[in-house]
Amino acid sequence: MHESEAVVWAVDELVRQIEIRSISNHEHDLMAYLERRCVELGFPVTTHAIPGAGPNVVVRWDGATSPPDLLLTAHGDTIHPVWEWDDHARVDGTVVSGLGAQDDKGCAVAILLGALLAREAGVELESSSVALGFVVDEEVGGKGSRALADELRPRFVVASEGTELDVAVVETGFVDGWARVRGTSFHGSLAEEADNAVEKAARLVLDLLEAPFTHVEHAIAGRNTITFQRIESAAPMNAIPDHASLYVTCRVFGEPSLDEVGKQVESICRPYGATFEVTDQGGWWETPASAPLVEAIGRASERAIGRTPELTRMPAWTDAHSFHDRCGSEVVVFGPGHLRAAHRPDEHIDAREIVRCARVFAELIADARSLASAEPARAKEGAS
Repeated sequence: MHESEAVVWAVDELVRQIEIRSISNHEHDLMAYLERRCVELGFPVTTHAIPGAGPNVVVRWDGATSPPDLLLTAHGDTIHPVWEWDDHARVDGTVVSGLGAQDDKGCAVAILLGALLAREAGVELESSSVALGFVVDEEVGGKGSRALADELRPRFVVASEGTELDVAVVETGFVDGWARVRGTSFHGSLAEEADNAVEKAARLVLDLLEAPFTHVEHAIAGRNTITFQRIESAAPMNAIPDHASLYVTCRVFGEPSLDEVGKQVESICRPYGATFEVTDQGGWWETPASAPLVEAIGRASERAIGRTPELTRMPAWTDAHSFHDRCGSEVVVFGPGHLRAAHRPDEHIDAREIVRCARVFAELIADARSLASAEPARAKEGAS
C-alpha cells in the first residue's frame, strides 16, 4: 500500500470510528462496528462480553488456546465530554479532529492498518502467535483489559496510546484524593475577622507544589508531579467561605512509596487544619530498556521508518497496567500522536503519524517469532 493510499485509508477509517459515539461503558455500537470491520478485512474475530460495558473485540489468526506471544491492544471508549459534541469528525488535510481521535481511536486504526500491511507484505498471520485486542472501559475502570488479561494471558503486550512513536517503558503510579480545608464564615465585609477557607486553600496549593516527593527525579520519566484538577467552595452571598476542597493528583515514578506520598500530603495539609482523603491509588511499573519487546520495537521502527525510538514515560494509567498486574506480561506503551491532543474540544491526530505507527506494527508482527523463544523481562514495580 503506497503512502498516499495508506493515509487516505487511515483518514477514512478514523472518521468512521469517531462518528460512532463510544463513551465509557456505552461502547456497544463501536465494538459492533469493529467486529463487522474485522470480518470485512478478513480477520478472524471473536467478541467477549464485559458486564456493564460493551464487549471486547479480539482478533487471533492461529486459533490456539495457549497464550499469544504478542498482543497489540487499544481501547474503544472515550471520556464523557463536558463540551457540546455533535458526533461529526472534521478533516483538515491529513489531520482528523473529533472525540476519541487521539485517545484512542487513532491507535486502533494504526493496529488494524498494521495487520493489513503485514499481510500485504506476505507475513503468514495464520502461523503467527499474534493477537489484536480492542477493549472497553479504559477511561473509567479498566474492566475490558482486566478481562482480556485473565482470558488471553499474553506474554508480550503493546498498549497503544499516544507516545509520539517513542517507547514508554515507565508508567506512573498515582495517589489521588481530596484535601478539605475548613475556615470560619462571617459577613463578607469582615474579611479580617473571618478565616477564609478559599484563601487557606490557595496557600495550601503553593505548599503542596513543593512537596518533597516532587523533587525526586527518575532517570527516564523525570520529576514526580502534583496537580490540582478541581477546586470547590460555596458560601452564601456576601459571606466569607468556611470550606474549600481541592482534588489532588500525585504522579509518582519509582520513588518514594505511595504510602509516603500520602503521608507527605497529609503532613502539609495539617498546619492548615485540612484533611486529605485518598480516593484512588495505583502502583507504577518499569520495563527494562534491554527487555525483548523494547528491543523488538526498536528493530521494527528502524526497519519501518528509519528511526530509533527514544525511551519515555507514560504519565497516565493505561491498559498496560492490567496485563502487567494480572498475568505478568512484559508491557510497553507505544503509539501515534500525544496525550496533549486528547481530552479537549479540538482533540486531533495526524493520519500520517497513524500510518508511520502502522508500519512499525507491521514490522513488529513480522518479527513476532523472535518473541516466541524470548523470556518476558521482569518489570520493576511499586505496589498500589
